[in-house]
Amino acid sequence: MNSFTDFYQILSIPPSSSLSQIKSAYHRALLQHHPDKAKPKTSAELVNNNLTRQQSNSHSDPHNSDRSTSISISTIKQAYQTLFDASLRAEYDETRAKWLLLNASGIATSSSSSPSLGSGPRPAQIISLEDFTEIYYPEPDHDTSESESGWYHPCRCGGTYRITEAQMEQGQHLIGCESCSEVVWVGFEAVGEDEDKESRDVDGVEVEDETRRGNE
Repeated sequence: MNSFTDFYQILSIPPSSSLSQIKSAYHRALLQHHPDKAKPKTSAELVNNNLTRQQSNSHSDPHNSDRSTSISISTIKQAYQTLFDASLRAEYDETRAKWLLLNASGIATSSSSSPSLGSGPRPAQIISLEDFTEIYYPEPDHDTSESESGWYHPCRCGGTYRITEAQMEQGQHLIGCESCSEVVWVGFEAVGEDEDKESRDVDGVEVEDETRRGNE
């Protein structure tokens, strides 16, 4: 599990990022790490860059830290292709969550050191969907839009975890806080699509039969 690659860390984005945010981060990473974009620097520029980097290290964001580290273009492309595809992202999130939980269990007995997963998110907790509060906004003309509907749970930082119905349909269990880098594993059972389709087909036949009997 030590060789696991955190694609969210590669693109410097949180796990809750939208497709547009993923695409923007992908292009930004390509520009930053592409070999053709690197050009020789003067001695003065190198000194200034080192000073700026040292000054920013004390208050750097977990997802933006160590941006000067070289990342291969193939890794960046793999991260983008995986996270931009809904099914691949769901599978990856499952694997990533297991990796986070394994690392969390491995350091849980150590109270003398802080959890460390490189510059990625802090270890996940397991929270049942039953502990979340469902909030639905049916009216689009309210201050909040329908897209903000979902299940909410408070984070210890004062922020909020939110999981949507679409994320659950995709099998996404790993949810990031909207205010910090911490993530949790949301426990729920997804209803199979085949089962839903079968139920709809049966209902449709029953309605059709009843309609025919009414016409007769």
